[in-house]
Amino acid sequence: MKAGKRRPRYVWRVLAAFLAAALAPVGLVAALVASVASSALDRALESRGAEAAAAFAGRGDSLLAGLEEALETASRDPSLLSWFEGEPDPATVAEATRRLNEIAAASDARWSLALLDIAQARALGTHALPSDWDMAAYDSWGIFRRARANPGSAASNSRRRVAQDGSISVMAWARAVSVEGRTVGFAASELMRAGFEAAVRGAGSDLAGARVVDPEGFIAFELRDPALEGTRPEAPALAPRGERAFALERRGFTWSVSLSATPVDEAGGAITVIGIAGGGAGALLAALLAFAASRGVTRPVLRLSAAMSRIEAGDLSVRVEPDGDDELGALGRSFNAMAAELEELVRAAIERQELLRKAELRALAAQMDPHFLRNTLASIKSLAKLGRATEISDLVSRLGRLLKPAIEARTETASLAESLERARDYLAVERVRLGERLAVEEDVEDAALGAELPSLALETLVENALLHGIERKRGAGRLRIEARIRDGAAIVGVEDDGPGMRADELESLAATLSGETGPIPESGRGVGLANTARRIRLLFGPAWGLSVGIPEGGGFRAELTVPAPAASRAIPPRGTSSRAAGEPDPVAGGGLA
Repeated sequence: MKAGKRRPRYVWRVLAAFLAAALAPVGLVAALVASVASSALDRALESRGAEAAAAFAGRGDSLLAGLEEALETASRDPSLLSWFEGEPDPATVAEATRRLNEIAAASDARWSLALLDIAQARALGTHALPSDWDMAAYDSWGIFRRARANPGSAASNSRRRVAQDGSISVMAWARAVSVEGRTVGFAASELMRAGFEAAVRGAGSDLAGARVVDPEGFIAFELRDPALEGTRPEAPALAPRGERAFALERRGFTWSVSLSATPVDEAGGAITVIGIAGGGAGALLAALLAFAASRGVTRPVLRLSAAMSRIEAGDLSVRVEPDGDDELGALGRSFNAMAAELEELVRAAIERQELLRKAELRALAAQMDPHFLRNTLASIKSLAKLGRATEISDLVSRLGRLLKPAIEARTETASLAESLERARDYLAVERVRLGERLAVEEDVEDAALGAELPSLALETLVENALLHGIERKRGAGRLRIEARIRDGAAIVGVEDDGPGMRADELESLAATLSGETGPIPESGRGVGLANTARRIRLLFGPAWGLSVGIPEGGGFRAELTVPAPAASRAIPPRGTSSRAAGEPDPVAGGGLA
């Protein structure tokens, strides 16, 4: 897996899934409860506001309807109409005053009532009259002008007036009084602020504000700020922050009330806090339960994962303890069966491979032994015909040393120093047969003497050089043995100056030695080299092997490469590690050159 792309562990993914499944309902229920509770509180406030606005509008409208009815009664009452005829006598005045008070008494002092005579600029009223009701100056102004223009209906305007006795009026009303089609005066009234205050009290004591706006847009009544009454400015909102306003319109008047939303907001906030706290507690409990549940699910899987990692690392003996009889338990038992079978298969495969490798090594070595024996016997036979008993004795001694590894338990490898000893014995035997035709050179680094070679590998290279190089050459021949350490490898080469090989033959042999083409040939030239190359790969691996080539000046060169020794084992050979041609050999008596 690439760096930075590592996926989260299985346990965390399962825990996240459990948490999501557990917390989602808790959060949803908490949010739903809070939403439903808040909606219920809002609906309750809306319902209360609508009821309060309807109650205020109903009571206020009844107040205005009563006032208009009183004006209509006063404008048509015969005892009051007689007051407008000429100069009334005291009895007429007294009767008009009584009747006027009787009509006004129905208002319970929520409005005043007056008669205004245009012709004589006089007035009769239940309360002190405002100065702008003077008919000598104002009979054609304001509400009086509108009352003239609309006979049979009342005209009104909103204003605030504080009388000398401290009473406060907020509206003025007037209705034209006609006698025989002629307007002789007005029935007028002032609506007291106390009338609207009573309407507010009737709508409920929890009202935070109330307002009445007349059809012309003037504020007729303002509970919170009476200074606004009679004005039509850009008035502030009826419901400031923390309140909610509710309004109704009747007969052109707008009736508004406001209720405090603070209790609802506080209750909503408390419900939200309770919901959050409850949701948090539920989430914590759900998280604990989800953690416990996820551990129960992931523990067996994690154990299986750890066991698989150990098997991947090579420990085939690992087993897991199955959990119960469910699917996870069955998975654990299947894992144990698989691991046991895999361990047995690997053990059998390793055993078969080892047996095959040893058998093949023994077979390869056995193919090379007859070459040594045949050549040695041929040399002894030649010496026997010549009667050279001393040399025969020496050859037999060397033959014994050469056959000793075959008689005793043979090892798969031998050091370069040991291989050089046997190669010298072999060359000493062949020197008897070849005489001066054979010259031998050695150039061996001491550090390479401890290198491990396949048994008989060097002898095979030397034998190949003799059979296919020196013996096929006319005249004297030279055989050179080299060994050196380079880049962690021991390189051992055997070179001759014989006729060599054609290029196509050399290429075919090189491919065979590298293992690129076909099996090892069973006979013919290159069998020994191919066997040696195969043994090197079996012992040390595919990175090591045997190569061939044509040295500078012609001939043939075989070079094997094996791992360098961990430490140089400088096993001194018989004689020196570097010997010139013609230097005597202390065993052969004649010397290897």
